[in-house]
Amino acid sequence: MNDVLRGPGFSEEIRRRFDVVGHDPRGVARSNAVVCSASVYNRMPDPIMRSQADYDRWIAYNRTLHADCRQRTGPVYDHVDSADVARDMDAIRAALGEWRLTSYGVSYGTLAQQMYAELFPDRVRAMVLDSNMDHSLDVRAFQETEAAGVEDAFDEFAAWCDQDTACVLHGRDVRQVWQGLLGKAQRGELRHPGVTDRPLSAHNLLWFGAVLNEGPAWRRLAQVILALEGGP
Repeated sequence: MNDVLRGPGFSEEIRRRFDVVGHDPRGVARSNAVVCSASVYNRMPDPIMRSQADYDRWIAYNRTLHADCRQRTGPVYDHVDSADVARDMDAIRAALGEWRLTSYGVSYGTLAQQMYAELFPDRVRAMVLDSNMDHSLDVRAFQETEAAGVEDAFDEFAAWCDQDTACVLHGRDVRQVWQGLLGKAQRGELRHPGVTDRPLSAHNLLWFGAVLNEGPAWRRLAQVILALEGGP
Protein backbone atom coordinates (compact mmCIF):
# COMPACT_ATOMS: atom_id res chain seq x y z
CA MET A 1 0.00 0.00 0.00
CA ASN A 2 2.82 2.44 0.81
CA ASP A 3 4.11 2.13 -2.77
CA VAL A 4 0.74 3.37 -4.03
CA LEU A 5 0.54 6.18 -1.47
CA ARG A 6 4.05 7.36 -2.36
CA GLY A 7 3.17 7.35 -6.03
CA PRO A 8 3.68 4.09 -7.93
CA GLY A 9 6.60 3.90 -10.33
CA PHE A 10 4.44 3.09 -13.34
CA SER A 11 4.72 4.89 -16.67
CA GLU A 12 2.38 7.68 -17.63
CA GLU A 13 0.74 5.38 -20.18
CA ILE A 14 0.03 2.71 -17.56
CA ARG A 15 -1.44 5.31 -15.18
CA ARG A 16 -3.57 6.69 -18.00
CA ARG A 17 -5.01 3.29 -18.86
CA PHE A 18 -5.36 1.81 -15.35
CA ASP A 19 -6.44 2.83 -11.89
CA VAL A 20 -3.66 1.65 -9.57
CA VAL A 21 -5.05 -0.09 -6.47
CA GLY A 22 -2.83 -1.41 -3.70
CA HIS A 23 -3.45 -3.44 -0.56
CA ASP A 24 -1.50 -4.57 2.48
CA PRO A 25 -1.54 -8.40 2.55
CA ARG A 26 -3.16 -9.77 5.71
CA GLY A 27 -0.72 -9.77 8.60
CA VAL A 28 1.16 -6.77 7.17
CA ALA A 29 1.06 -3.07 8.15
CA ARG A 30 -2.56 -1.82 8.13
CA SER A 31 -4.02 -5.27 7.53
CA ASN A 32 -3.96 -6.66 11.09
CA ALA A 33 -0.16 -6.68 11.27
CA VAL A 34 1.51 -9.63 12.97
CA VAL A 35 2.83 -8.40 16.34
CA CYS A 36 5.55 -10.14 18.37
CA SER A 37 7.53 -9.29 21.51
CA ALA A 38 10.92 -7.77 20.78
CA SER A 39 12.24 -9.49 23.90
CA VAL A 40 11.25 -12.89 22.47
CA TYR A 41 12.30 -12.15 18.90
CA ASN A 42 15.74 -10.98 20.01
CA ARG A 43 16.53 -14.38 21.54
CA MET A 44 17.10 -15.65 17.99
CA PRO A 45 19.92 -18.24 17.89
CA ASP A 46 22.83 -18.06 15.47
CA PRO A 47 21.29 -18.53 11.99
CA ILE A 48 24.12 -20.88 10.97
CA MET A 49 23.33 -24.34 12.33
CA ARG A 50 26.33 -26.63 12.78
CA SER A 51 24.95 -29.43 14.93
CA GLN A 52 21.82 -31.23 16.10
CA ALA A 53 21.93 -29.08 19.24
CA ASP A 54 21.82 -25.91 17.10
CA TYR A 55 18.83 -27.32 15.23
CA ASP A 56 17.06 -28.20 18.48
CA ARG A 57 17.62 -24.65 19.76
CA TRP A 58 15.97 -23.27 16.61
CA ILE A 59 12.97 -25.59 16.98
CA ALA A 60 12.49 -24.46 20.59
CA TYR A 61 12.91 -20.81 19.62
CA ASN A 62 10.40 -21.10 16.76
CA ARG A 63 7.81 -22.66 19.07
CA THR A 64 8.25 -19.89 21.65
CA LEU A 65 8.11 -17.14 19.04
CA HIS A 66 5.09 -18.71 17.34
CA ALA A 67 3.14 -18.81 20.59
CA ASP A 68 4.08 -15.22 21.44
CA CYS A 69 3.18 -13.82 18.01
CA ARG A 70 -0.09 -15.72 17.87
CA GLN A 71 -1.14 -14.51 21.33
CA ARG A 72 -0.38 -10.87 20.48
CA THR A 73 -1.74 -10.90 16.92
CA GLY A 74 -5.02 -12.75 17.40
CA PRO A 75 -6.86 -15.37 15.31
CA VAL A 76 -5.79 -13.92 11.95
CA TYR A 77 -2.28 -15.26 12.75
CA ASP A 78 -3.46 -18.72 11.65
CA HIS A 79 -4.62 -17.39 8.26
CA VAL A 80 -1.81 -15.32 6.76
CA ASP A 81 -0.69 -17.77 4.06
CA SER A 82 -0.43 -16.85 0.38
CA ALA A 83 -3.61 -18.76 -0.52
CA ASP A 84 -5.63 -16.58 1.85
CA VAL A 85 -3.95 -13.48 0.46
CA ALA A 86 -4.96 -14.63 -3.03
CA ARG A 87 -8.57 -14.94 -1.86
CA ASP A 88 -8.33 -11.38 -0.52
CA MET A 89 -7.12 -10.27 -3.96
CA ASP A 90 -10.19 -11.86 -5.49
CA ALA A 91 -12.45 -10.12 -2.97
CA ILE A 92 -10.88 -6.78 -3.95
CA ARG A 93 -11.38 -7.61 -7.64
CA ALA A 94 -15.06 -8.38 -7.02
CA ALA A 95 -15.55 -5.26 -4.89
CA LEU A 96 -14.15 -3.13 -7.73
CA GLY A 97 -16.58 -4.72 -10.18
CA GLU A 98 -13.82 -6.14 -12.39
CA TRP A 99 -14.41 -9.37 -14.30
CA ARG A 100 -10.71 -10.20 -14.39
CA LEU A 101 -7.63 -9.23 -12.38
CA THR A 102 -4.71 -7.24 -13.76
CA SER A 103 -1.89 -7.33 -11.20
CA TYR A 104 1.73 -6.43 -10.61
CA GLY A 105 3.67 -8.12 -7.79
CA VAL A 106 7.23 -8.00 -6.50
CA SER A 107 9.14 -10.70 -4.58
CA TYR A 108 6.71 -12.21 -2.02
CA GLY A 109 3.88 -10.61 -3.97
CA THR A 110 4.62 -13.04 -6.81
CA LEU A 111 3.73 -15.98 -4.54
CA ALA A 112 0.25 -14.57 -3.96
CA GLN A 113 -0.11 -14.03 -7.71
CA GLN A 114 0.86 -17.63 -8.44
CA MET A 115 -1.68 -18.84 -5.88
CA TYR A 116 -4.31 -16.57 -7.45
CA ALA A 117 -3.64 -18.00 -10.91
CA GLU A 118 -3.98 -21.55 -9.52
CA LEU A 119 -7.16 -20.83 -7.57
CA PHE A 120 -8.86 -18.55 -10.11
CA PRO A 121 -7.34 -19.24 -13.56
CA ASP A 122 -10.38 -17.89 -15.42
CA ARG A 123 -10.22 -14.55 -13.59
CA VAL A 124 -6.73 -13.51 -14.70
CA ARG A 125 -6.46 -10.82 -17.35
CA ALA A 126 -2.70 -10.15 -17.03
CA MET A 127 0.02 -10.49 -14.40
CA VAL A 128 3.54 -9.12 -14.07
CA LEU A 129 5.71 -11.15 -11.67
CA ASP A 130 8.76 -9.03 -10.81
CA SER A 131 11.63 -10.79 -8.99
CA ASN A 132 9.72 -14.04 -9.06
CA MET A 133 9.74 -16.51 -6.16
CA ASP A 134 8.89 -19.97 -7.50
CA HIS A 135 6.59 -21.63 -4.95
CA SER A 136 6.86 -24.99 -6.71
CA LEU A 137 10.46 -25.41 -5.48
CA ASP A 138 11.38 -27.26 -2.31
CA VAL A 139 13.43 -25.42 0.34
CA ARG A 140 16.82 -26.62 -0.92
CA ALA A 141 16.11 -25.73 -4.55
CA PHE A 142 14.72 -22.36 -3.51
CA GLN A 143 17.86 -21.56 -1.49
CA GLU A 144 20.11 -22.68 -4.34
CA THR A 145 18.35 -20.48 -6.91
CA GLU A 146 18.40 -17.54 -4.49
CA ALA A 147 22.13 -18.02 -3.89
CA ALA A 148 22.83 -18.19 -7.64
CA GLY A 149 20.89 -14.97 -8.19
CA VAL A 150 22.79 -13.17 -5.41
CA GLU A 151 26.12 -14.43 -6.77
CA ASP A 152 25.28 -13.15 -10.27
CA ALA A 153 24.32 -9.77 -8.82
CA PHE A 154 27.59 -9.53 -6.85
CA ASP A 155 29.53 -10.34 -10.03
CA GLU A 156 27.76 -7.44 -11.74
CA PHE A 157 28.66 -5.17 -8.81
CA ALA A 158 32.32 -6.19 -8.99
CA ALA A 159 32.35 -5.59 -12.76
CA TRP A 160 30.85 -2.12 -12.24
CA CYS A 161 33.55 -1.28 -9.67
CA ASP A 162 36.22 -2.36 -12.15
CA GLN A 163 34.84 -0.02 -14.82
CA ASP A 164 33.39 3.02 -13.04
CA THR A 165 35.38 5.55 -11.03
CA ALA A 166 32.19 6.38 -9.09
CA CYS A 167 32.86 3.19 -7.12
CA VAL A 168 34.96 4.04 -4.05
CA LEU A 169 36.67 0.64 -4.45
CA HIS A 170 37.63 1.34 -8.08
CA GLY A 171 41.09 0.03 -8.88
CA ARG A 172 41.01 -2.64 -6.17
CA ASP A 173 40.16 -6.33 -6.26
CA VAL A 174 36.60 -6.14 -4.90
CA ARG A 175 36.28 -9.89 -4.41
CA GLN A 176 39.53 -10.00 -2.43
CA VAL A 177 38.36 -7.12 -0.21
CA TRP A 178 35.04 -8.88 0.36
CA GLN A 179 36.70 -12.18 1.21
CA GLY A 180 38.92 -10.38 3.71
CA LEU A 181 35.90 -8.88 5.46
CA LEU A 182 34.10 -12.23 5.43
CA GLY A 183 37.10 -13.90 7.05
CA LYS A 184 37.19 -11.25 9.81
CA ALA A 185 33.45 -11.67 10.38
CA GLN A 186 33.80 -15.45 10.65
CA ARG A 187 36.53 -14.98 13.27
CA GLY A 188 34.37 -12.51 15.22
CA GLU A 189 36.77 -9.64 14.48
CA LEU A 190 34.57 -7.40 12.33
CA ARG A 191 32.70 -4.40 13.77
CA HIS A 192 30.18 -2.10 12.19
CA PRO A 193 31.50 1.49 12.35
CA GLY A 194 30.48 3.03 15.67
CA VAL A 195 29.32 -0.27 17.18
CA THR A 196 31.85 -1.52 19.71
CA ASP A 197 29.81 -3.83 21.94
CA ARG A 198 29.24 -6.67 19.49
CA PRO A 199 30.79 -8.07 16.31
CA LEU A 200 29.16 -8.00 12.89
CA SER A 201 28.40 -11.63 12.01
CA ALA A 202 29.27 -13.21 8.69
CA HIS A 203 25.55 -13.85 8.18
CA ASN A 204 24.74 -10.13 8.52
CA LEU A 205 27.65 -9.15 6.30
CA LEU A 206 26.32 -11.45 3.58
CA TRP A 207 22.90 -9.87 4.11
CA PHE A 208 24.41 -6.44 3.32
CA GLY A 209 25.79 -7.86 0.08
CA ALA A 210 22.42 -9.34 -0.88
CA VAL A 211 20.11 -6.46 0.08
CA LEU A 212 22.22 -3.64 -1.38
CA ASN A 213 22.38 -5.52 -4.68
CA GLU A 214 18.61 -5.74 -4.97
CA GLY A 215 18.10 -2.09 -6.00
CA PRO A 216 20.81 -2.23 -7.01
CA ALA A 217 22.47 0.29 -4.66
CA TRP A 218 26.02 -0.30 -5.85
CA ARG A 219 27.47 3.03 -4.72
CA ARG A 220 26.09 2.47 -1.22
CA LEU A 221 27.35 -1.14 -1.14
CA ALA A 222 30.86 -0.01 -2.09
CA GLN A 223 30.74 2.70 0.60
CA VAL A 224 29.59 0.15 3.22
CA ILE A 225 32.41 -2.24 2.29
CA LEU A 226 34.98 0.56 2.50
CA ALA A 227 33.63 1.72 5.89
CA LEU A 228 33.72 -1.84 7.27
CA GLU A 229 37.32 -2.07 6.13
CA GLY A 230 38.14 1.04 8.19
CA GLY A 231 37.67 3.73 5.57
CA PRO A 232 35.32 6.74 5.76
